[in-house]
Amino acid sequence: MNRDGQVRSSPPIHQPSEILDRLPLPDRSGFDHHQYQTAMEKNTGLKQTSLIVTRGCPFSCDFCSKPVWGDLFRKPPLEKVFREIEEIRSLGYTSLWIADDCFTLDSEYLTAFCREMIRRGVPIGWTCLSRVDRLTTGLVDLMKRAGCLRVYLGLESGSNETLRLMNKRVTVEQGIRAVHLFSRAGIGTAGFFMVGYPGETIESIEKTFALVLSLPLDEAWFTIPLPLPGTPLFARVADLRKWEDWEVSNQVKFVYPSEFDERWLERRINETMEAFRKKKGGIDSGKKAGKT
Repeated sequence: MNRDGQVRSSPPIHQPSEILDRLPLPDRSGFDHHQYQTAMEKNTGLKQTSLIVTRGCPFSCDFCSKPVWGDLFRKPPLEKVFREIEEIRSLGYTSLWIADDCFTLDSEYLTAFCREMIRRGVPIGWTCLSRVDRLTTGLVDLMKRAGCLRVYLGLESGSNETLRLMNKRVTVEQGIRAVHLFSRAGIGTAGFFMVGYPGETIESIEKTFALVLSLPLDEAWFTIPLPLPGTPLFARVADLRKWEDWEVSNQVKFVYPSEFDERWLERRINETMEAFRKKKGGIDSGKKAGKT
């Protein structure tokens, strides 16, 4: 805000690793950690807090806005990462939410992180986001031994044509393989899905619903396209209708003219999620029965 009371913004500066590595650890003092841990434990069963390790994403998904971290992928020295983890542990946390866009992007860095977790015997679990490519059985098994509890995957669609529209640069088959790799290793999986994308069809949407019900996922989340400023999707559709109401971002409500009926999409999402919960309930009951 300037002296005239006007708010002005400037583009973020994405500093190189050499500068970021000299920054101090985040200051977590003065925060009510007990209250936060109590709330997290109530919601997730874990005293969990977030941690950012790597910064930046070199990919260009059509719907994704990256003004904060930018395109340049940067990773800090592991010694600094583990100093922060030890500080987090000293505050009473028992789990980490590694919130990086691309934590699993660099296989060598991820391998080194996991081996260091094992070497140090850090008694803390962690969850993370991951792309579905560049994964191997050995790497996933190493993640499990290093304390990985759950992985969140941007599967997005059951149609390769829709994935191309999104510029995801992955395939449905890679997504299926990734879910099964993590599931076989005993790591929980959660999938993010987007339906009603500009240019896709009813058939491709139904493929996505079918994919959700075919996979051994622990969680599934649906959204419809929301054109964030600065994204290619925004440039293509947002000028077609004036919109300012961000309250609709968690609803099945288009903020631009769409060929898809919102009521139909909401109904099919609800039907799919109901079937997913019933399927998951049956699987969980079977697992419990097998233990007794």
